[in-house]
Amino acid sequence: MLYRCIAAIPNAGGGAKQRFYQDTPEGHAIAESFAREHDRPGMGVFDCVSPLRSHKRSKDNIAQIEGLHADIDCYKLGKTKEEVVKELTDNLSSFGILSRINSSGRGVHPYFFFREPIEAGTPEYEKAETALKRLVSHLGADPQPAHFAALMRRAGTTNSKENGGPCETLLDTGARCELADIEAYLDLVSAKEPLFRGEHNGDASGGENENGPVDIETRLAAMEFGNKDRGINKTVPSVIATLIWRAWHPDDIHKKIVDAIMAAGERAGQNWNRAAEVELTTKRIGSAYQNLFESKYDPVSGIPVWLPMEFHQAWAAALADDRRPKMSRNGSGWHIRSYGANETPPAGDTPGEDAQEDAQADASKNAAPKDRAPKAPFVLCFFKPFDAATLPPREFLFGRHYQRRTVSGTVAPGGTGKSSLVMVEAIAMASGRDLFKDGSLKERVRVWYHNGEDNMLELQRRVAAICQFYDIPQQELAEWFIMTSGVEMPLRVAESYNQVRLQTDAKLIKCITEQIGDHGVAAAKFDPLVTLHGVRESDPGQMDQVIRIFAKIADDRNCAIDLSHHTRKLPPGSNGADVDLDDMRGAKAVSDAMRMVRILNVMGDKDAEAAGVDNLLRTNYFRIDRGKANYSPPAKTAIWRQFQNVDLPNGDGVGVVTPWLFPGQDGKASPERLEAEQKARHVFMEGFRRLWGEGRYLNEHGPTSAPLVLSKEREAKLAKVKKAALEHAMRQLFDQKKIRLEEYKKNDRHSGTRIVEVES
Repeated sequence: MLYRCIAAIPNAGGGAKQRFYQDTPEGHAIAESFAREHDRPGMGVFDCVSPLRSHKRSKDNIAQIEGLHADIDCYKLGKTKEEVVKELTDNLSSFGILSRINSSGRGVHPYFFFREPIEAGTPEYEKAETALKRLVSHLGADPQPAHFAALMRRAGTTNSKENGGPCETLLDTGARCELADIEAYLDLVSAKEPLFRGEHNGDASGGENENGPVDIETRLAAMEFGNKDRGINKTVPSVIATLIWRAWHPDDIHKKIVDAIMAAGERAGQNWNRAAEVELTTKRIGSAYQNLFESKYDPVSGIPVWLPMEFHQAWAAALADDRRPKMSRNGSGWHIRSYGANETPPAGDTPGEDAQEDAQADASKNAAPKDRAPKAPFVLCFFKPFDAATLPPREFLFGRHYQRRTVSGTVAPGGTGKSSLVMVEAIAMASGRDLFKDGSLKERVRVWYHNGEDNMLELQRRVAAICQFYDIPQQELAEWFIMTSGVEMPLRVAESYNQVRLQTDAKLIKCITEQIGDHGVAAAKFDPLVTLHGVRESDPGQMDQVIRIFAKIADDRNCAIDLSHHTRKLPPGSNGADVDLDDMRGAKAVSDAMRMVRILNVMGDKDAEAAGVDNLLRTNYFRIDRGKANYSPPAKTAIWRQFQNVDLPNGDGVGVVTPWLFPGQDGKASPERLEAEQKARHVFMEGFRRLWGEGRYLNEHGPTSAPLVLSKEREAKLAKVKKAALEHAMRQLFDQKKIRLEEYKKNDRHSGTRIVEVES
């Protein structure tokens, strides 16, 4: 199964909200819904250019590549999109390698699709990586997305950055090519100038090439205050960009630019203040890092080629900690700062404000204080009508309980069978087998089952018993099923500090999230909840936070998470009574934070009698109720499960949860019910004959009704047959014409009725 990735990224930078989906029509409908949700001012929507092996966007997780791509910034070339599209088609169409050109709002994205995808890990894949970098250099395109896990703007959305616009397909030739065709084209043009020239292969005026000697000294020496073509604001930004691209240290860039500006001012007879130029140049360099490089930097690409060696270690450390690095400067000099997905970038070091040329002469004057009030963290948008038919349906993985991007709960008193039930469901999902034969299984998915109480040996016994009973080769679970034990690997995501403040284990939460994504886990089951935290269960605020930790993991990784939980101890005298949602242990906030909750109840006395199950064996049967809706269906329509013992080859006996239908659910009586009915008829006739011989007559109704009288006799008590079963037996005997009613004269000469045996 291949996966795709769609992402929404704030225009101001920061963490991307990624959504992974299967490369199927249903998955693409999910992606389209995600795009509509996040296509709004202040956000950009992007697609990963390649299909992935699992829920992780990284170079080493690429499944295959479908072609080459490039990101050409038209506004940096001084050209319109129409001009760039025309040059691309004029130069490339005859070679049959140009497949499509999309508008990115402020630029264009040309695509070069292969006839057949190239699988990752092959020699062809490595050749394609080399060809991609050559193609990007030849086109003068942005080098940052020159890798196969890159994000490119999604057609059908809007680039809401300044001077942006709709992202749409401008040209679709339908051409498909081989990698060799692109390599042949690049070999043919290798001796020629790049097709486009700009900041990525020289300055904005197109006078230099990064791969060859660039005469920076000449550019700076020709800089002239007030000159439209060689002015300071025309020259300095492009020179700074070129030097950054060459991985110059920002201190060296700073000195080079300040010296050149002061020399230009002296040539123009301007008495500029060097301290003011130092401050302004710092801002220019910071602006270049942020606007030209960091804003388009993709962490998947690793350490950027434009970063000086001195900063590599700090940059790599920020990436390892899942934070976004940023070039910054303070009183101690240039350094790397970082911020997380939910943090705003550090401010105040390099604001990136370009001064206007006509203010250059007054640069030494004190500027008016800037408005440093924080910008609004979100933007409100009015409702936009949508087509309800295009909304993706809820993604249930098993029955109506396991749903992607949600947390569900399985609640039961201890010993009911919730752990065994969850394990059988996990193996059903991982093996792709509908073990309960009721259509619960929706698709085969990867599953992680974590048991916080039992050791790995006990868990292996249960897996062995399940596979033996259902005839599942254990090899079918390889690469699909993950099982961990809290004894060997405890997971405690939160602790209560002095019972006042919640302390979460951010490193562990990050690890759980990444492992689910890295292994493509679609359903994670944690059993039981109490082992996952050290929080007072009666504290609603803290327990709500604990559940929402898992809710965020489920949403971030598009997986279903189920948390098993116990009920509180029931009051004396309530043995055998059903439990419901109000009996969950701890604060009600636990169930409130869960999307679905189901309650397991052991079979009660009345249901056991109605089903013909021996009262001593009724604990082998349990009912699954929808606790979130406080809904306990009638016995004959409820979902029932049964424990059956499995003898392992090592001599151990292990209970396995199996499907079971309450008698009458399928129109047939169970063997247990048939046996119980036969037993009740025998007890009825045995007691009836004895009483008849003693001259005691029984009736159909009233104080002398046969079920009432016989239930108190020794035959029924010894056989443990109750009144309801005898009532049913009497009806069957009437139907079978084994007994009948007849009128007779009582001793008081009044007429009456009595049951008599029909002679065969």
